[in-house]
Amino acid sequence: MISFFISAIKIIFLLGFLIFIHESGHFLVAKACKIKVKEFAIGFGPTIWRKQGKETKYALRLIPLGGFINMLGEEERSEEEGSFSKASVPKRIAVVLAGGVVNIVFGLLVYFTLVSSTGNYITTTIDTVVPNYAATEAGLQANDEILKINDKKVRLKSDIDEQIQKSNGEDILLTIKREKGIKDIKLTPTVEETKAIGIYLGTQDSDMSGEIKSIYQNSPAEKVGIKAGDKIVSVNGEEVNGDPYKIVNLISQSESNDIAIDIMRDNEIMSFNVTAEIQKSYKMGVTFTLAENNFVNNIYYGFWDTVDFSLSIVDNLKMMFSGKVSADQLMGPVRNIRSSF
Repeated sequence: MISFFISAIKIIFLLGFLIFIHESGHFLVAKACKIKVKEFAIGFGPTIWRKQGKETKYALRLIPLGGFINMLGEEERSEEEGSFSKASVPKRIAVVLAGGVVNIVFGLLVYFTLVSSTGNYITTTIDTVVPNYAATEAGLQANDEILKINDKKVRLKSDIDEQIQKSNGEDILLTIKREKGIKDIKLTPTVEETKAIGIYLGTQDSDMSGEIKSIYQNSPAEKVGIKAGDKIVSVNGEEVNGDPYKIVNLISQSESNDIAIDIMRDNEIMSFNVTAEIQKSYKMGVTFTLAENNFVNNIYYGFWDTVDFSLSIVDNLKMMFSGKVSADQLMGPVRNIRSSF
């Protein structure tokens, strides 16, 4: 019971802080636009604390589930100087949008602070070249630093991964720094094929198990009637004992595209035959060095990681609104989990 109350207090404080950040955005922009704010309140219901400023009354209210600012001329038109209704249209739009914008900026600042304090970033400098892959054939070497791919600058390993996958196996042009010179190298990525049935078992860092967390729309698993919440018992007759990595390997490395899967649903074993999809991935065949854990590197990689994160959110939202991806797919790694290099 005590732990419940402690958790509830933490949630209330966190929620109150986020509301404060949001309403502060409205408040500060209103002030900057010389709009009079009569009240700045966190919470709803009876007032439990108040302080009257020169122009604004600041208040805490009993129910911490929201907040508001009350501007002159907001509810009823006023011709008084400093009223919201008398402000220009651009100023009113700025005040209305300010709360959401501040929340986004604050979230990105928190993300940047977290990622830049962890270190352990991967550089774009090659550590080792793996035999029998495209990098060996193209003549890449240890200590080569990849600067560009197809004339597009790369700053993070994720930039390289993105360009490699976008290639669809076609030739790419790498611009590398070797010793003191700049060199262009043409490379044809190595194609790897794996099998997938359209299930999500959780992230690699947490929450992974033999239980299916979600099913992808129009996937082979959905078509045969497998559902989220089903627990995979065996794949092609081999028991998996709840090991998600074993499930992934048995599916992706299956000799046949027709895969027999036994699942547990409501304490009943059910059997399904699923025809897997062939998924292609593209590899260079290299590993990259770790960046030295220092302030300059952490700020540099943290900044570009935050930029990459922001752009990925925008791209995912575009895909969701265009119908290319459904909302339940915006949750993490998809379909399969594969080690990569």
